[in-house]
Amino acid sequence: MPTDNPFQPNLRPLYFPRDLLRLLYWVYFRPYTLERYLRRLDPDLSLKSGLLTLWRRGKAQPLLRHVVALSLFHILVTPWLAFVTILGWRMVGVAVNWEDMTLGILMSMVFGGILGAVGSVGGGIVGGMVLSIVWGVMLGVVKIVPAVIVGVTLSMVVGIGLGAVGSMFEDTVLGAIGVPLMLFLAVLGGVFGKRAFWALVWGLAGGNGAVIGNVRLYEWPALALWSTGLTLLDWDGRRLHLAPPFWHEVIVLPLPGLRRHLRAAARRDRQAALQALAYLAAYRFGWARRLAREALTDLLLEDMARAGNTEALARLPDHLDWLPAQDAEEQQRLFAGLGRVVGLVQAARESDTAFNRAQRYAEAYQAVRRWREALAWRADKLAPCLLPILDNWAAILQEAAEQARRAEFLPNPYQPASPLRAASRVFKGRRSLFETLERALGDFGERQTALLLYGARRMGKTSTLYQFPARLGPQVVPLLVDLQGVGTVESTARLLEGVITDAVREAAESRGLSLPAPDAAAMQQDPFAAFQDWLDQAEQQAEEGITFLLALDEYEALERAIAEGRVDERVLELLRHMLQHRRRWLILLSGVFTLEDLPVRWSRNLINLQTLRVGPLTRAEAEELIYLRDLEDFRVRYAPEAVEVLYGETGGHPNWLQGALRTLVERLNRERRLEVSPEDARWAVAQVPARLMGDFDILWRRVAVVPPGAEEDEETLAAYQRVLAAVAREPGITAEALERLLPGQRRLIRRTLAFFTRRALMREEEGKYRFTIPLLARWLRAKADEEGV
Repeated sequence: MPTDNPFQPNLRPLYFPRDLLRLLYWVYFRPYTLERYLRRLDPDLSLKSGLLTLWRRGKAQPLLRHVVALSLFHILVTPWLAFVTILGWRMVGVAVNWEDMTLGILMSMVFGGILGAVGSVGGGIVGGMVLSIVWGVMLGVVKIVPAVIVGVTLSMVVGIGLGAVGSMFEDTVLGAIGVPLMLFLAVLGGVFGKRAFWALVWGLAGGNGAVIGNVRLYEWPALALWSTGLTLLDWDGRRLHLAPPFWHEVIVLPLPGLRRHLRAAARRDRQAALQALAYLAAYRFGWARRLAREALTDLLLEDMARAGNTEALARLPDHLDWLPAQDAEEQQRLFAGLGRVVGLVQAARESDTAFNRAQRYAEAYQAVRRWREALAWRADKLAPCLLPILDNWAAILQEAAEQARRAEFLPNPYQPASPLRAASRVFKGRRSLFETLERALGDFGERQTALLLYGARRMGKTSTLYQFPARLGPQVVPLLVDLQGVGTVESTARLLEGVITDAVREAAESRGLSLPAPDAAAMQQDPFAAFQDWLDQAEQQAEEGITFLLALDEYEALERAIAEGRVDERVLELLRHMLQHRRRWLILLSGVFTLEDLPVRWSRNLINLQTLRVGPLTRAEAEELIYLRDLEDFRVRYAPEAVEVLYGETGGHPNWLQGALRTLVERLNRERRLEVSPEDARWAVAQVPARLMGDFDILWRRVAVVPPGAEEDEETLAAYQRVLAAVAREPGITAEALERLLPGQRRLIRRTLAFFTRRALMREEEGKYRFTIPLLARWLRAKADEEGV
């Protein structure tokens, strides 16, 4: 498989006899490449697979037979190269014992063959070749070399060979091979050396050789010299791919100069340097992974220092996924503000109005100031490097916000179709809801109660949750967790790990509180116990008197995961246990559905539940949103009839009212005027369904009363659409009239009427139903006529 990445080995197929040398190279320098090659041919194979296994699997994958042929050649033929060495000795007059040498080679070939057949490909080749050549040479010249030297040398070489094989598998050779080898060779020394002293020497030589071979100490000086010299000569990093780790996969000890070489390469070609770092981050030995993390941190700091404008800031990474999770907790805390700042700058640059750009830049400026204040108290060695960078960013963002404020005739702060962030200037109303929530928090010590925030889609539930950090006291740590992503979660462990990850981020951003990261290994072993342990750690991190508010947004998405068997139903028991036994944790659920709409397992576990409805804005709250009297430079003047049109047609629906107001201000900016007439208001309201099509379409295309995880068929959808069309066409229709219109659909009719009424989209008066929002009723009539419903 050809590759354009110079730091990744080429996995082109091995063929006999063409690739005899390449197999030798892979076995010694790239054993893990050989393993990847074997697994590409057969996922069940590894370095420890024997030649017999490869031969049997070769029936299905013929390329494996070539690997077997190449390996047998090196086990049975290559060892006879010992004769070449012996001939050289013989030419200079050294006496040779040809019979003993042949016997030694044959014995080692048998050993290598057995090891390769039942043990491993690499072990057979290395064991057979090394032992055959060394043993054959030693026995061939034994007549002129003292037996003691032969024994010691043989013991050392055997140990090094076995140690080198062990290093391929990351075995602890000192314990697994070295000590038994010393004992075994000590016995041989006692038998053949006739003296205890030489027995000890033989044993020590073998054991030390095993240790030296395991850490490959015999080759490290040459590799270190090569790495240092290459760093000095290759000053611009063009030949980084020639550095030892990129052609040698079993370097156990760290090499000097490599970090400097990586920085030089990154200055010339950032993409190539990142490819090299990705390779090192997956290296088998920890020193290389640590080096990759440190070098990536160096690159990030350089990029941050060079970011001299908002365009460069927006290009910075907004996450630290490249940091190895097991080593990166400190760096995650150090760069905790990066994602927030980069995300806000990106949002500012993508904003279609100068007002929104100014708002996002101002928020990014405040995030930088908070980040800097947190760093000023840290003792981390990198903090002094970050402080001047953040000071420069603050100046850039402050200037960008000022420029944006001066750019537009009228500010347009309205943001339909997206939740309003904390302390948003256009978040209005909900005072009674926050008063109820504050009372619940005040009574929390006496009675453990969960809260349910429910309402129609786009009614402002998530926006309300985003206001918690600003509206609730500092003794409350709001932890907002969006469960909308549960659709991609495949296990309970991943779900709870995601909950913890979101909670850690929210605590840091909203209250500057550092909570422990999730323990991924513990989660895989026992997710429920690991989650309970994390709750204990979080409570220990927080000061006494702090209450955690765990807000699970889009909570009903969890029901689909449970119904599909991807998540264990016991997560609901976990929530119940938290309510009953965790005195510092309050649970809030937020979604479209109430527990009455979900299977009984929900109400069985969440017994004490207080429901809070998020409905349309009142007339006074809607006027606050329309006039925005607290917003400087917002000079729009409304005719009284225009305000009546805006509120009356949208029914105070916050998202649809914002959609109309945003469209209206865009028109005023185009025409450079400040007055709004009733005709302007009617025109703006008429644009809302096209602007916010998703809001309307989902009410029509999906049976709103069917919760996630439940089945929905075409017949049910058709009946549901006929109910909506009938209520829209005939305001004041009764449930009985609908049942006559749709015989056999009594349950669906009653559920639909109750669902829309509880969410303030319909109103019931003396058994007669009508939509509360004229804009919605008008759109439904038009849609039903269009589709012939």
